[in-house]
Amino acid sequence: EDENGDVRLVNPENWKELAVGHLQNVRRGTGEQSDLMLADLIVKDESAIQLIEDGLREVSCGYDAEYEQTEPGKAEQVDITGNHVALV
Repeated sequence: EDENGDVRLVNPENWKELAVGHLQNVRRGTGEQSDLMLADLIVKDESAIQLIEDGLREVSCGYDAEYEQTEPGKAEQVDITGNHVALV
């Protein structure tokens, strides 16, 4: 989030400021994990690695999606595109 609390997606203008690694193989889980977004994380920043190993950071996936109404007042996310994983 930015200073106003608005969602801030990673883009070509801000990735150097925000990146400590990258994610790949973004996919929807299967079976019992079918409601989860999964990805392989490659963390390259030494301090970020240490924070993760020490259990001081969790991850949160940022993504974009389209919504299809399934019934009045309910929708399903489709065409999910992973954008980033934040250390929170």
